[in-house]
Amino acid sequence: MRHYARLLKMRCFSRGDVGRVLGAGKANSTLDAYLKRGLLNRVKRDLYVAVDLATGLDAADRYLIGSRVAPDAYLSHHSALEVHGFYNELGPEVCVSGPGRFNRFEYDDVRYRYVAPRASGWVVEKDGARATGLERTIVESIGDFDKIAGLEEVLRCLELVRSPDEGALLEVLENIGRQVLYQKAGYVLSHFQKSMGLSERFFRECEKNVGASVRYFRAGGPGRDDRFDRRWRLVAPRDLAGLAAAGA
Repeated sequence: MRHYARLLKMRCFSRGDVGRVLGAGKANSTLDAYLKRGLLNRVKRDLYVAVDLATGLDAADRYLIGSRVAPDAYLSHHSALEVHGFYNELGPEVCVSGPGRFNRFEYDDVRYRYVAPRASGWVVEKDGARATGLERTIVESIGDFDKIAGLEEVLRCLELVRSPDEGALLEVLENIGRQVLYQKAGYVLSHFQKSMGLSERFFRECEKNVGASVRYFRAGGPGRDDRFDRRWRLVAPRDLAGLAAAGA
């Protein structure tokens, strides 16, 4: 038990993390002994979580675990929206991005899934867990809505966002550098211009990166209620507000 307090303070860790704290020679024996005694749980290969003896529960929540599943991993998309406080319902899945890929796995009835990042940088720490910053999360969620929670859920979250940094939004868009994402972000965020406090300058900057090509908002082509938006040269859903309400 003499190392338990140190591992409890770490909450979620790899074998290498334990070796750096206790010494490489003690990592294997300590982990094996503590697993047998129920002081630790194995999340997956080479990832462990300490058990809080006062409650009998894991000392790390799904967000901390998600940001530790691979080196330099961080929460993204709807999971990042959750930790930023813009997603009220806990889903069955945690989205994780970063340079290190991993195979999807389940632990404690939660699925952990890798989603390839679009941007680099803008990673922050929230209650010990790493997550994409708000502005990067907004842009990537708009770009990847069909891969994550769905458009309706993303729109519901965006309805709650107030005063994002429009300079940071433009920096993320520039970092990704895709014309269609300028089109999608401009179109979606124009519906939240008043509630988010976005200036017309922001949209003019987005427009500068919209070329002559007409793009589809949905990856699979136009939907039944889509229309052509001349400003953004985008075939996109006619009624975003209605979609958000339908997902409520």
